[in-house]
Amino acid sequence: MFGARQHTAAVLAELGAAADLSKARASVYREVDFAIRAKVRRNVRDLVGDVLRETNEEDEGRTFRRAYLRLVGVEDGGLTAGEVDAAFHRETEEIVRPVSGRANLQLLGLTLTIVAALIAGVYWVTRPPIALRSQEEENPRAWQDGGRPRAGSPEVRAFFESTIPDWAAQLDRVRFAYREEFEMELADEEMLRVEAETLTEAELLFGANIRSFLHAVLHQSKELVQAKTRPAAHGHIGAVDAFNREIADRGLGYFLDLSIVASSRGGPGSTRIFFSTYGVEDVRFLAHEDGRVRSLRLRRLDESAFERPRLGFTRRTIDDALILESQIEEHLAEVLMTLGADETIFSPDREFEQSVELREAIAADIALAGEALHPSSVELGEALAARHQLFVQWRSDLRDSVRFIEPRRIDVDLEAYALIEESVPRHEWRALEHAMEALEADEVRGAYRAWDEAFGRVVALHESQHRLDYAPSADARIARVMEERYLSERSVLELSAYLRELSGAQVLARVDLALLGRHLYLSRRPGPLSQVMAILFTSLGESLDLEFAPLIQEGRIDRSAFARLYLALRGFSEEEIQRAAAEAHASIFGEPLNPLTFVR
Repeated sequence: MFGARQHTAAVLAELGAAADLSKARASVYREVDFAIRAKVRRNVRDLVGDVLRETNEEDEGRTFRRAYLRLVGVEDGGLTAGEVDAAFHRETEEIVRPVSGRANLQLLGLTLTIVAALIAGVYWVTRPPIALRSQEEENPRAWQDGGRPRAGSPEVRAFFESTIPDWAAQLDRVRFAYREEFEMELADEEMLRVEAETLTEAELLFGANIRSFLHAVLHQSKELVQAKTRPAAHGHIGAVDAFNREIADRGLGYFLDLSIVASSRGGPGSTRIFFSTYGVEDVRFLAHEDGRVRSLRLRRLDESAFERPRLGFTRRTIDDALILESQIEEHLAEVLMTLGADETIFSPDREFEQSVELREAIAADIALAGEALHPSSVELGEALAARHQLFVQWRSDLRDSVRFIEPRRIDVDLEAYALIEESVPRHEWRALEHAMEALEADEVRGAYRAWDEAFGRVVALHESQHRLDYAPSADARIARVMEERYLSERSVLELSAYLRELSGAQVLARVDLALLGRHLYLSRRPGPLSQVMAILFTSLGESLDLEFAPLIQEGRIDRSAFARLYLALRGFSEEEIQRAAAEAHASIFGEPLNPLTFVR
């Protein structure tokens, strides 16, 4: 540091060659810069002490010579006195004393550097990690032209983040009271109060029109919960859709969704309604021959435990294809762990002989996609895998003392796992912190952005195809495929959408193929979704002129036949797989895919 080693060597050389050691001791340190003088003294003292402890050297001058030779790596205590003197003379013949004052200048320069580094370091340490997804400036015309819609005031955001979820929680209390026939009047009274406050706040924030739409949603929700017979829900869903359109017309970036679950027991309180509120992060458009489809990226605002088990959704009464950021993040976290662990999204199955071959093939395809999308994809996968492995280990170690849910998203609030921190060795918790620090690195988050963008496009294609298939002009071909394939309308619509997404998956074509194949790999008996996948893989094989055995035989899925077909399919390029998916769609539905192009 600051040339201390060079100055130490120079001091030892001068002392080792001095005729008068007392005089040399008095002057030798004067030429050492004050910035490193104390350190040089310590270095000399330590080296001389080592020599005295490890040798029987009695000559004081030779002690300094041995110390010098030890510093430069020549003497280890085994040289004779004559060998020491000869080696010292040889090694110091051309020694040059360091320039005086350089260390002082270095110290001044480093002091200034440290000050600047401290300022920068405080910012670097305290700054939040960059956002997982890029965020554009708000666009007042986002709903018409694309971009990020207005968030409005903090009060507007709080209305969707807290007010509506609070009302939904009270609605569930009413449902429980009616189901158990317990304090129903008290629950109704509290419901009226919360509803009045919610509607008053809505009118203050948005005006009378939105208050009216929301009143229909709240009133019909309460009717559904209190109904004695299982009610029709179409009108209620329509009221929610009308409310969302009014919010969009105001240019605001929010979306209200609900799911209705009716118990078979019937009676009051047997219908449960789950409300979810979202912020609209991005509006995009996909152009086709007859117009365009609007696609929304939604980020969850409420903290309800209910989640749709899908990456996106739409329905006939919605105008848009909806992409769920949280579900995509959880899905990608699972997929990307393959880049950093000896496991894949296909769970091991010792009874299935192709299990290892399949898992290795999938891992290779995910790695290739990672190389194409971002150079830090492996670091992203390694950090996720390291975190996952720690939680798997802790679930086993702490199964009798601490219960917890493994994080499924990229960012984690470690304070929520305080009980684990208190229960595991410090080095294991530090390993978790290290994994989380890796996930906050700019390059790693850049890798996630690349995956999120690419995978979001795949989901957008899937949901946009649903929008096309909901058009009246598609009714005839959907009905024909239902009749020919003995499938439900929902299965036919999913088959169409899966072939669409695969036809436009780009660098994720093989990865998407693996994800779709998982529905067959993990199934024993064909259900609606696995039947769709059997048709999809069979159609791809036929489009690529492959020979293969039927995937469903005697009412069971032949997983070995699937594995052989899958491994054959992944031998084709991404472009060939995409083209085969488009050809399969045209063959099944009787006409070419309507081109979908991202225009924003």
